[in-house]
Amino acid sequence: MVVARDGRTVQVGLAPDRAVVVDAPAAVDARRLATLLTGLEGGADLDSAARRAGIDAAGRAAVARILARLADLGHVHLDVPGPAAPALAASALAPSTTPARPRPAPVRRVHILGSGQVSEVLRGPLSVNGCRVSTGPTPGLALDAERPPWHRRGQAPDLVILTGTVSVDPVITTALSRAGQAHMHVYCRDGRVVVGPTVVPGLSTCLRCTDLFRARRDPRWPFVAAQLIGHSPDAGVPALTAAAALVLAEVAATREPTGRMQTIGATVEINPGEGLWRRLEWPAVEGCDCGAAPGAHPLS
Repeated sequence: MVVARDGRTVQVGLAPDRAVVVDAPAAVDARRLATLLTGLEGGADLDSAARRAGIDAAGRAAVARILARLADLGHVHLDVPGPAAPALAASALAPSTTPARPRPAPVRRVHILGSGQVSEVLRGPLSVNGCRVSTGPTPGLALDAERPPWHRRGQAPDLVILTGTVSVDPVITTALSRAGQAHMHVYCRDGRVVVGPTVVPGLSTCLRCTDLFRARRDPRWPFVAAQLIGHSPDAGVPALTAAAALVLAEVAATREPTGRMQTIGATVEINPGEGLWRRLEWPAVEGCDCGAAPGAHPLS
């Protein structure tokens, strides 16, 4: 939402952690800038929104840097034909202080690997959200992992969602990494649902990284983790529904030019009974062969 604060400033967004106050340039007053930004929020291209706001070519050039910054923050989406394009492109090339975060390609095809509550809850919402969804049981043999079901269908998914197990069989994660296949882990524990990490092979923290990180702090963790492969506790409907909403939001983020996924290199633990969403970041571990740690060489 866009509102004018006074004759010279405009506020974009209402949430305290997202709202931005923008000073209108001399060539464009706050009312016209607010009208322009409202049009862009509604999906209009820049030329159309500028015409409705009564902003000429000089005014468009004056707001170019503002628009580029708002686009970088995810407040507006820009379709830039016409005379404003060169100025806006130049502004967009200015150095950014925000480091790029890896993410999968836009997710349109999803394969849910595993069975149980999470698999059942995710299938319908993902389909409604414009994803082509396929499902299959967790492979039981190394050969199954190396030649997964989607290979036989001829087209790899954009994202594999691993469900039905607290710990994922290393045979499966190794095969996914070797194939360069983006994947996300979603599982239940202690009545809660954990979403993440989402793994972009070679670029972000992998599931083995999280196990290595835990093992360095708890030497018995590998023995515990091995017992959790194939173990799938239950969770309540509120936690499962909230987890499905987060997964949909993560998929949507891959389709937005400035979308930022919350589960890249991180897990989000959902516990609606206590009103808690806890996000933990996991570092890429030196010594893991996924190649995500600085100076590491990826598995080939």
